[in-house]
Amino acid sequence: MVVGQATLSGFVADIAVNGNHAYVAANRMGLVTVDVTDPAHPAELAVIDTGDQARAVAIAGNYAYVASSNNGVQIIDVSNPAAPSSAGFFTNISLALAVRVFGDRAFVAAHSEGLKIFDVSNPGTPALLGGVDTPFSANDVEVAGSYAYVADYAGGLRVVSIANAASPVEVGAFPDANQSRHLAVSGNYAYLADGSRGLRIIDVSNPASPTQAGAVFAGFFAVDAALLGGKAFVAADNRGCQVADVADPANPSAAGVHDPSLFNYSVCLSGQYAYVAGWTYDDLKVLDVSNIAAPRLAGQIDTVGEGCDVVVDGRYAYVAADYYGLFVIDVLDPAHPVEVGQLNTDGASLALALRQGYVYLTDGADGLHVVDVSNPAAPVQVGALDTPGYCKGLALSGQYAYLADGSGGLRVVDISDPAAPAAIGSLTTSYDVDGVAVSGNYAYLTNGWNGMVVVDVSNPAQPRQVATLNTGGYAVDVAVWGQYAYVADASRGLVVADVSVPAAPVVVGKQQTAGQSYGLFVNGSYVAIAMGEGGVDFFANCDPDYTVGGYLGVGTENPQRAVHIAGPNAVFRMDRPQDSAAFMLVRTDGSGAPQKTFVVGVNATGANQGEFILNDLGTAVAGGGTRRLTIDNAGQAVFTGTVTAQSFPTPSSIRFKTDVAPLALPVGWPAGSGAGTDAVPGEMDYGRLTALLVERLKAQQREIDALQAAVAELQRLLEELSALRK
Repeated sequence: MVVGQATLSGFVADIAVNGNHAYVAANRMGLVTVDVTDPAHPAELAVIDTGDQARAVAIAGNYAYVASSNNGVQIIDVSNPAAPSSAGFFTNISLALAVRVFGDRAFVAAHSEGLKIFDVSNPGTPALLGGVDTPFSANDVEVAGSYAYVADYAGGLRVVSIANAASPVEVGAFPDANQSRHLAVSGNYAYLADGSRGLRIIDVSNPASPTQAGAVFAGFFAVDAALLGGKAFVAADNRGCQVADVADPANPSAAGVHDPSLFNYSVCLSGQYAYVAGWTYDDLKVLDVSNIAAPRLAGQIDTVGEGCDVVVDGRYAYVAADYYGLFVIDVLDPAHPVEVGQLNTDGASLALALRQGYVYLTDGADGLHVVDVSNPAAPVQVGALDTPGYCKGLALSGQYAYLADGSGGLRVVDISDPAAPAAIGSLTTSYDVDGVAVSGNYAYLTNGWNGMVVVDVSNPAQPRQVATLNTGGYAVDVAVWGQYAYVADASRGLVVADVSVPAAPVVVGKQQTAGQSYGLFVNGSYVAIAMGEGGVDFFANCDPDYTVGGYLGVGTENPQRAVHIAGPNAVFRMDRPQDSAAFMLVRTDGSGAPQKTFVVGVNATGANQGEFILNDLGTAVAGGGTRRLTIDNAGQAVFTGTVTAQSFPTPSSIRFKTDVAPLALPVGWPAGSGAGTDAVPGEMDYGRLTALLVERLKAQQREIDALQAAVAELQRLLEELSALRK
């Protein structure tokens, strides 16, 4: 039975216990220390960032060694568990997945680089001693005596002699495997968590020739194993924690089970329903959200694997089910969803997108898969493309797929031929790229602690980073709707950014969620957030703004007025489908009673046919009032009453008059020359008259210049004639 539990800051990936303290590799949140003195009431003590996803942890003395994915192995001083501090690190590893420490040696499962061995006699300055490559992907390592045992994914169990740490050598293997991810070793046996083949017990009494002694939980998806008192405890994915009696390794038997709770990882909205994919026994849940304030469970179906992503199109839901591949679910009756098709893939199906009868599926270490689902009951893979990283997310735009490829950054793939996807461009970033969304010529990437990265993809072959936005947390997923980007920011909840100017994104709103934000879906009316074990949060009318002390800020976290708009798009706009679309200005007294009201408005009779108005409402705050100013469609201004301007010069009239008449053209000024003047009888516009006189003088000067030129030409001709006579 469960005797105690603690809700931690991050997703639990691995645990090591030393005395009264547990040390948790909490994925994106780093290392968490927990006081377990009272097992019924464990208490979180501290969290320390490890730079990337903390996958595994080992304790040796006063130090915790954390396998931190792309950030190598971080060495943390935990002599005071309540105040852990960084002591050292070794980062010359492409991807650290597991670590074990024996004496002054650290053994690291380094993914595609196999097994690496480090000297940690001085934890502050660890040094690489040696390593050995493995055929597939080193996921886990255990050490017993002079041998290291490596879980090598599809390469099965590899046995490595470490008698000479500077020159380790593989001496044996048990390659008949499904997906060997973790293992435990005791005596002459290695206990291998081997994916769909369950727990496999391997006799390693002869390290050069390991053989299978027994197996249990075949058909369950075994991902980890631990041993205690003749029992093996197996993390069996959606089957919970399975317990096996392994007192006789050749004849293991099931001895018990504990089911986990729902882990919601992805959500999609369609009509009145939300479709939630989660790491649980019931992997696709259908929620009726017709009442968004009180969503209820409408239906559910077990997809066997971990539900990592879901997309709904018409009557079908398509679920990326991690190591179980793609599932197709008929949701025509949301209360009774039915599985109609399934396709196994080689890797971990994490995200998907649907277009024109094809599902584009990110498959972890196996890159991109393209699946023909024109017949939902019989999905068929038609194309694939390997990628250098761990493909986690994708977005489709035009003829391209944009892949969030983990340590491989952003990969741009031409999918104009679904059967032959072709890589054409890429961009690497500071941290793993977990999610991607595309809008127009820009891709928006979630980049872990680096926040959101904006990339110009106007030339897909040469993507170019143009901006980075600090979201405050660990950016996991992103969606773009209109001018806003919505970011699932792990412990910081939902972050909304204005990306109307992509090169200058601005955080314009934040909303804390009830749990860690891992995935999200936006449809314009609602934002749905998948929060792992925290369930799903729905936000209606998710306005990107802040309210501080009664002041509303749009584009600013520090509003200085009741309404404060800031940013490159700071424009107030009011739309109203009737005349007198208006903005009302009311001056009140100390009690709030109106003293004077003006209304600024717009009337219109058709496209580009309208007028601007200014009405005087007196002390009223409703009604039409009295028109004071009209500016018509031609730009003519009409005032009601007398308009004065005391700064006009005294010789001129200070009144606007409607009885203006043109003076007759002065004698000698050609018609059409613009020489006429507008004036009031008995008065003269001297400024305009002066300008006209100047223009006339210029014209006369041009006439004089022409006459002088003619005289000069005549003089020249006379001189030539005189010369001829001589």
